[in-house]
Amino acid sequence: MTGITPSHDLFRPTRTRSETKAETTDRSARAIIEAEAKHRESKTEKLRQARFKSEALKTISTLPDPKPGSKATEPKPTGSPSTKCRSRDKAVT
Repeated sequence: MTGITPSHDLFRPTRTRSETKAETTDRSARAIIEAEAKHRESKTEKLRQARFKSEALKTISTLPDPKPGSKATEPKPTGSPSTKCRSRDKAVT
């Protein structure tokens, strides 16, 4: 009875030793490549976030600090020129 083949193995093609080694190598290589890609993407994302944070801090530090009570904190009026300029223009013409 040792020569009887089980029914589930009866129609399954047997693989050669080189095919199984190639499949093992292929699976291992794909797993390594996928792990490296994930690691590279996570590292890129961390570096991108660090760059954004650094740029934000740099722009904040380059802004001048307004002093309390200074004219820099009050908005400058826009529009028509002051009355001094008008009187000077009328006197010249």
